[in-house]
Amino acid sequence: MTGPVTVSVGEIEDFEQSDFHRYQDQFQHALILPSELIREELGVAPYSYVDVTPNGREWGEGETVYLLPFADGFEPTPDKPEGLLKGSYQERIFEQRTSGTRKVDVRPHSTARSPGDETRLFVPVRLPVEKDTGLSTCYINKGELEELEFTDGDTVEVYNPMNGNRASLRVEGMGRLERGTIAVGNVNRDSLGVISVDERSKEGWGEELGIRDPVEASLPDRTLTDQLWHSIGALFVGYNRINLEVRPGLDIDEERRIVRVEPDTRNLLGIDSGDRVVIEWGGTEHNVKCLDLPDSVDVEAESATSDEMSKAAENEDDGGILTGNHSSNHIYMPSTERKAVNACIEDLVKVRRNMKYTMGKQVSLSILGILAALVAGEPFFSTISGYVSAVSSPYVTEPAISVLQHVVVVGVFLAISILLIWVLLYQKRQECEI
Repeated sequence: MTGPVTVSVGEIEDFEQSDFHRYQDQFQHALILPSELIREELGVAPYSYVDVTPNGREWGEGETVYLLPFADGFEPTPDKPEGLLKGSYQERIFEQRTSGTRKVDVRPHSTARSPGDETRLFVPVRLPVEKDTGLSTCYINKGELEELEFTDGDTVEVYNPMNGNRASLRVEGMGRLERGTIAVGNVNRDSLGVISVDERSKEGWGEELGIRDPVEASLPDRTLTDQLWHSIGALFVGYNRINLEVRPGLDIDEERRIVRVEPDTRNLLGIDSGDRVVIEWGGTEHNVKCLDLPDSVDVEAESATSDEMSKAAENEDDGGILTGNHSSNHIYMPSTERKAVNACIEDLVKVRRNMKYTMGKQVSLSILGILAALVAGEPFFSTISGYVSAVSSPYVTEPAISVLQHVVVVGVFLAISILLIWVLLYQKRQECEI
């Protein structure tokens, strides 16, 4: 690999639609550079990760960014900068967002692949019959798993080197898989834009998938309170964590922390329309409200802050922005929500219901019933208190007996409350049974 390089970057207004390899690339949260510069000066393959920092600044002051290519033949001009860096990254890297061209230093990330490197590229094959439910898991030859220094259950990023589509999956070794192949489920293969080796009659799809270490945001560790809530939620509520392909969201959902899915997907998540879900990508978790996708609406481009909607309508066949046919494997995220997790269109993000919200909702709806059941048990608590007094009176003083009675009664009260909540949430737990 070579690099680093210094390039000038602008924003979407500085470029023409024909400059982009795919129509949706102009809306991606990424850095876009000419293919020749990527391969020859940076010395990496397109759809790698790079470190970006303001020109002349320390690398620690920058960000790790996904790298996309411009269309073949794109050339910068005096009026056109060398690269497009999404405004959300400019805000973070430069600590402000201003118009005009800026200079940034770019270097390959440790996970970047050289153009001629074939060591982490695999031919996709179908999942073996006994692994047909591996929606979040991929499989490679066990020997290759060890050579790549992965272990069973590690999280890896699987990507298509032809279009940059990405998914975060668990990887496991399987001895009977041929070396150089990767077994991925049908849904994930379709979203990544590849076909299995026995389906090569289709044209225009990539024929390889790459594996690399995931590049995750630098975030503080989850606090003890967060871990406790997560454990309680998993025990009482449960969840399905599923992979969904990111599609552009609705104009009206911008800056409202709203995403949309099909009712079938919502049922699989175990939620009602209007419930909250957690979107996981790149080590980040984003809490949003989830609504059904209106039947009468065609999901178009993305933002209320530009003319992307009208552009999408004029380019229905260019890049698949106008979906027309809605898919139960899609999640429709406006640009503000994609920005929150640095996800690109066609990435496969992980989605699950917000367990804390679901638990609170169910308990609040039934709180009167819970209280009534506990109040009706007052004679039982009196009996417990009398029993404690009778058993302990020969050994402890009256004040100590009073304290002991209160401790035992409160303990029994909490135990019964927890049991009632457990029973109450039984139906919600069953909604996540596959």
